[in-house]
Amino acid sequence: MIAVCLGCSLGLVIGLGSPSSSDRDVEVIHSANLADTSFFEQAPSDQVDSFRGLSTDEQFYVYTQGLRREPPTLYLAHPFGEEGGRVVGLLQKNISSAEDDITVWGLLLVFEQMHRLKTYDTADARDLMHSLEFRVKSMHEGPLKRDA
Repeated sequence: MIAVCLGCSLGLVIGLGSPSSSDRDVEVIHSANLADTSFFEQAPSDQVDSFRGLSTDEQFYVYTQGLRREPPTLYLAHPFGEEGGRVVGLLQKNISSAEDDITVWGLLLVFEQMHRLKTYDTADARDLMHSLEFRVKSMHEGPLKRDA
């Protein structure tokens, strides 16, 4: 059940190991200097402050690129989750089209943060929950993989 997945996504994401460095996942505005090394060389607290000042599309791009770093920048899920309903459409669209499991796990973590922060009522969003359940069932690897 997705509610269980949302509640345990942090532990699952942490246990994934190093994600691939592929760039094949999202339809967003790509800014040449957003996810460059200098953003990620900032202290985590400065990254969070900078992240909050970005547009939704820019946040999504930086967040998904941060998932591919070692260690992944999972702490950006919290400020992204603060956005609540304002980013749900973008996240739902991209969770359905994500070609890699690390993006799915990362987006589940954002929804988990929304639930914890009470910025979006994930439990009442039936279409969202169905999309998440479908996508989790189609995962290729990792602890959420559905056995055939």
